[in-house]
Amino acid sequence: YLELRFNHVVRLLGSIIFLIKM
Repeated sequence: YLELRFNHVVRLLGSIIFLIKM
């Protein structure tokens, strides 16, 4: 579903931001 994709994208962005902050 679209919700699953959106949640996956949010997780991906979150992990990328976390790596950049580190």
